[in-house]
Amino acid sequence: MLNSSNFLAYTNPLRREGMLLSHYYQAEAEHQMVTTDLLQTAARIKARVLIFCADHAPSTFEQYLVDVVPAPQPQQVSTITLKDWLPGLEPFSAASWLEIIEKEHAAGLEIGYHSLIVLFEMGWLERASLSALELLAFQNDLTRLSARLQALTVLQYRRDRVDHLLLMPALFNQSAYILGTRTIRNPYALQGVSQPRPPKKNEVLESILLQFDAIYKDQYRLAKTFENYQVLVDSIPILLANIDRHLHHIFVNQAYADFFHMNQEDLIGQPISLVFQHSIMDRLQGLVERALAGETVEAEVEAPDLKGRRRILKVHFMPQQENEKTRSVIAICENITDLKESESRIQLLSSGLEALTSGIVITDRKGTIQWVNNAVCQMTHYTLGELIGKSTRVFKSGKQTSEFYENMWGTILSGNTWQGVLINRRKDNSLYYEELTITPVRANGTGEITHFFAIKQDVTDRKRIEESLQRSEERYRLLVENQGEGSVIVDEKLRFEYVNMAAETILGASMKTLSQMSFYEFTDESGKKMLQRQVRERKKGRSSSYEMTIDRPDGESRHVIITTTPRFDSQGMFMGSFAVLRDITERKEMEEELRYFSAHDRLTDLYNRFFFEEELKRLERGRDFPVSILVMDMDNLKVTNDTYGHLSGDALLKRLAKVLQDSFRGDDVISRIGGDEFAVILPRTRAEDLERSMQRLREKIEDANAKGDEEEQIHLSIGGATAEVKMPLVHALEQADLLMYEEKRRKKRDARAAAEPAAE
Repeated sequence: MLNSSNFLAYTNPLRREGMLLSHYYQAEAEHQMVTTDLLQTAARIKARVLIFCADHAPSTFEQYLVDVVPAPQPQQVSTITLKDWLPGLEPFSAASWLEIIEKEHAAGLEIGYHSLIVLFEMGWLERASLSALELLAFQNDLTRLSARLQALTVLQYRRDRVDHLLLMPALFNQSAYILGTRTIRNPYALQGVSQPRPPKKNEVLESILLQFDAIYKDQYRLAKTFENYQVLVDSIPILLANIDRHLHHIFVNQAYADFFHMNQEDLIGQPISLVFQHSIMDRLQGLVERALAGETVEAEVEAPDLKGRRRILKVHFMPQQENEKTRSVIAICENITDLKESESRIQLLSSGLEALTSGIVITDRKGTIQWVNNAVCQMTHYTLGELIGKSTRVFKSGKQTSEFYENMWGTILSGNTWQGVLINRRKDNSLYYEELTITPVRANGTGEITHFFAIKQDVTDRKRIEESLQRSEERYRLLVENQGEGSVIVDEKLRFEYVNMAAETILGASMKTLSQMSFYEFTDESGKKMLQRQVRERKKGRSSSYEMTIDRPDGESRHVIITTTPRFDSQGMFMGSFAVLRDITERKEMEEELRYFSAHDRLTDLYNRFFFEEELKRLERGRDFPVSILVMDMDNLKVTNDTYGHLSGDALLKRLAKVLQDSFRGDDVISRIGGDEFAVILPRTRAEDLERSMQRLREKIEDANAKGDEEEQIHLSIGGATAEVKMPLVHALEQADLLMYEEKRRKKRDARAAAEPAAE
């Protein structure tokens, strides 16, 4: 038996060479055992694994990883699907595959994996049309690459799909061969070189054939033993099957095959869905998983025959261990159809005897009463004498339609039992609800119906309770349906089972649509991970509230607070969750708006004074010196407000804000620090650069004024200063402020000087 310790012999880090092995398997169990042991070896030596998938889907190897302890890291195992891809056309070239192996090895080194294991499924050979020499060249390339990378490479062939003549020339350069789960070592493969030494004459082939011959002899003896075992097992009338974790048949006995009207060989390797209804596959999957976990479980399942007739099996699942690992389960099935039918008949008889506490009425074929028990008299207020010889119409209330009685009589006269609830009338004309079961009686073995046996139960109180419960349930349903918060019920996989109208509104889909969806479809990858963490908490019985963003089918996103409570069945099994959804989108948007306007001026969308002062403090502690500061004051805002109105003044402020945004860099802090006061912080800006910035601003203002009307003219006084070295920036701000006011005063003097000659 090959196990991880065998593979460790080929992956010893002290041996500085690579290895090329091949694995030939027939049964899926052999593939699973060897591949799982290879993955276990990778986990033990912390090697990176690269799998080229040609015969199995990547999901198969993901299932194998479940048995690996400790579990590999997500980045430790990579899979590449070769089913629809071959490297190059004619002639065949595997250079791209070898390049992938080298890249994966380099990527593994970067994240701490110094060993590499390559698993190559060789099913692609059927499509590649390789010659023996081309395959030999491919293996030589792999051997050299494995040696250079010090990697272990395993080629996997399915025995019934292998051209032995194609493989024979390539056998000599492999370190070992695994036939099923048995290992054959090649003693002629040299260690520590990129190429094994050539064989002398036929010594390699002879050695290999001798080892193969020994294995085939062992297998022949095993086959004879198995043949005797098969005869013994096939003689057992109980249905037996060996089932793997993927719900495929590994072995079935003759009784099992006969029960399902199939041949044994047609069932081996096939899924059990071939013989069991798809509607119970999830249930069977759960039972098999419990058995794989070490439990012995049993259940009753239906398995209709080819004509659809009902058959019932009692199935026992027991874990089957190999090498201290549970790899499959033994299914023992009993056909209990006749037993269940007998139980049903016995139950019917028992029900009749138990019904002595209920009302019993025996009538002839026409419905004439021949016998009643005392319970009927108490129920109807009639005496025994008043009922014997009378028709059962004496109880008729007129509350049922003629079609109701036609259906009842049609059922019992056809030989079937009728059950139902009806309203009957007592002797005092009071009405009561009666649960009635009528069974036809066939006498004298002729098969002819001669009597009817009726069991009557007064269920008036129960009906009143049911009606009260229905009204109460309706009230609660209306309450849940119409409440403002979304109510949701999901199963253990977060598939929707129920949503109220508010939840439909929040999720943007109807219950009909949601019934085909799960909560995972409403979020991105990070949201899915959060939901998975929440499901794990629910399974532990914990309730919680959390916020998340959902992406609706219509493309709109909503922010919600989700409060969830776990659901468990009567056996304590996790069934899913109850959830209440509260839409907080508007609140989140308002919070975002408040955050924005805490730092921005509402009119101009520039930064406000608070943010400006905070930036001054931050830059004082930073390394962005020299820092320059511009201070500006509008000269004509008051005149504009007085002349054209405040709306024009607001428009002028916005116009200036646009000019400022067009004049400065993206990381400059442009702020409105007062009614008509503006300031700009320019990090990493020297005095000469500040002058150029001020000149650019004046040019932008001139351009804007040239395009604007009279009320759109911008007149601005500007002052600027630079803190060349780290210092309190308030000094530069004060200096800029002084220079701005100096310019403002100069403008006023110039205006007065220009006005005096005009006055003369």
